[in-house]
Amino acid sequence: MSDSAQSLWPQAGYAQLKQDARGHLTVTDDFLRVLLLRPELAPIESSCKHEIQIHERLLENPRLDLQAADLAPIQDRDAADNMAVWLRFRNRILAHATLEASYWALFEGQGVDVPPILV
Repeated sequence: MSDSAQSLWPQAGYAQLKQDARGHLTVTDDFLRVLLLRPELAPIESSCKHEIQIHERLLENPRLDLQAADLAPIQDRDAADNMAVWLRFRNRILAHATLEASYWALFEGQGVDVPPILV
């Protein structure tokens, strides 16, 4: 990966991606953590205990299997919805061997259903 790609948007997490033998990008736990630390997902002062616990668990293990029912106790529905969107996106990018393949699949079929900030 070129230095210019890494320095263009440092907060995008490109530096945490790895390259496979063909030069394609692969998702790492550290890349997922960068996404979790974005302001859209990071807990705030008024976050409930459950939201904070889920976020901490995901930072520890970004591939943790969570279901919609796990998010139900989060008091702030916007926060729960944001986390559900992120989990759906995370599951999609982990379902493919490379980030490029996951983005390709994202644009096929029914269309993009995640916010542009994740793409």
